[in-house]
Amino acid sequence: MFRATRRLLSPQSAGVDVVEFKRILEHAWQGQGASTPARVGIAISGGVDSMALVTLCAAARKTSGAQWPTFTAFVVDHKLRDNSTDEAHKVLANLASLNIDSQLLTLDWTGPRHADGIANVESAARRLRYQALGKACRDAGARHLLVGHHADDQAESVLLRIVSGRLGAGLAGMRSRALIPECEEMYGVSCSDMSQRLKHNHLAPITEQKNVAASSELTEPPAQPVRLLTAGDGIRVLRPLLSYNKQQLIDICISANTAWFEDQTNADQTLALRNTIRPLLVTEALPLALRRSRLLTLARNVRTRQENMLQKTRQLFDRANVRLDPRAGSLTCTLSLVDVANLGDDFSDGLILFLRKMLNLVTPQKMVDRAAIYSALSNLLSFAHTSAEAFCQVSVAGVTLAARETSASTAVFTMHRQIPSSISKGSTDVLLNLPSSTESSGTIVTWSSWHLWDNRYWISVGRVGASASAEQYGTLRFFTPADMTKLRRPSPDSPSRNSLCRVEFPLSDVRYTIPVICIQHAETLDGTAVNETIIAMPSIGWSCNTCQRWTCDIQLTESTEWVYDIKYKYVDASLTEAVDDHEN
Repeated sequence: MFRATRRLLSPQSAGVDVVEFKRILEHAWQGQGASTPARVGIAISGGVDSMALVTLCAAARKTSGAQWPTFTAFVVDHKLRDNSTDEAHKVLANLASLNIDSQLLTLDWTGPRHADGIANVESAARRLRYQALGKACRDAGARHLLVGHHADDQAESVLLRIVSGRLGAGLAGMRSRALIPECEEMYGVSCSDMSQRLKHNHLAPITEQKNVAASSELTEPPAQPVRLLTAGDGIRVLRPLLSYNKQQLIDICISANTAWFEDQTNADQTLALRNTIRPLLVTEALPLALRRSRLLTLARNVRTRQENMLQKTRQLFDRANVRLDPRAGSLTCTLSLVDVANLGDDFSDGLILFLRKMLNLVTPQKMVDRAAIYSALSNLLSFAHTSAEAFCQVSVAGVTLAARETSASTAVFTMHRQIPSSISKGSTDVLLNLPSSTESSGTIVTWSSWHLWDNRYWISVGRVGASASAEQYGTLRFFTPADMTKLRRPSPDSPSRNSLCRVEFPLSDVRYTIPVICIQHAETLDGTAVNETIIAMPSIGWSCNTCQRWTCDIQLTESTEWVYDIKYKYVDASLTEAVDDHEN
């Protein structure tokens, strides 16, 4: 269906209050203390949901003036139907008549398999769509993305989770505000390039390291504090239509003469389970307990309970002494057992949420499974109220978690990444493509892309001036015992091997969870083939004499061939604070 757009909604039209929509939006982006954004993205499929959303946004901006954000609509062409591109261009024309900036995003299916060969096309399309939207938002400077999910979608989602057995927290349905999905390894999307720093009271005491010169004849550079910044918050998906039903959105489009397209694949029950349950909800063919109104009530009740639990967990977290050491991503937490007992009937759920909050700070995994935390918690609780100095250690989510009861009222948790196995080491290696440059200036740096290594560190490597005359490759990998032996072995041909002798490492085997930056080459040293050279251990601030850590006031030396930049991953906002522009 296609209708010509002729007019905007008035502040109150078709029973929909534009002022109320503005209030919902303002609450969404200002709910956590953020100021009104300069630009906001809108995901547009061309269907009635997204077209009603953009119509409301256009009306809200028209009645708000310069104080309101500029909207950029991103029209996604999935390339899954023959006429999808033609429809996308018609949607662009429709958006122009609404005075909304727009951009066409065409999904690229030229990866390992074409869409026709992918078993779950819906999931693949979702991943490609969010990655395209995330990149577009990043490039446009939009930190919020509006999507058109509505109350009927919410009911479908809750019912789907019931059918698939995802009970408990999953019954809360979609959140009105969430980090953009499917973009975990996209720098500037899953995290912001605006850095944060750990608050002093949450930063573990760190001994300052020295970037030791490679030769005893050279003067050592000044001592450098190893205080890693953390990545900022990522792009957030906002769902301002969750209180609107489908019919209301249709009425909005009809009232404003806004065109939309009906995607016939949404009616094909062979393509997705959601398409099967949708008509059952619309026709109220299901039992009363599974009808739309009851499902939405269930979701609200579960969300309310979740919010109450999160509030208790935040209070527990605020009272705990949490210290993070970003050198190796280790954490120490001193916790009052009295505060834990005060969780009352929510003891188990509250402690699971608390442990998940801490594990997310150090885990190499993208998701921390609740069942795994519950199993670990059962073991941890087994030591409680035994003799003083009782100790228990478990592994969960790729993290070694130890708990020690120092008194009848206090427990200390320590967490660090598990020592990687030989198999996991290879799976985390990142190949760096270090592009060439025609610049000969010693101050020009050619950078690799940012990489999220081991889901803990964002790292980028740069080549300086003439050293970038030809393409070269590097590797991000774990530090190993062999590296320690090699770098500490005296050698007249490579004095820099002595430079580790004065570096203070993270304690014990935790040192073997830190990253190293290697440059690949084919040379011989003392008759032995050398395939790579370690130029830096970025998280502890060590580098060889030809490499420097990048800072805003860096002074490159004549011997500098490489630079690196590093940030710890995004961590809980309550632990961090903004940094000055010159620190980024």
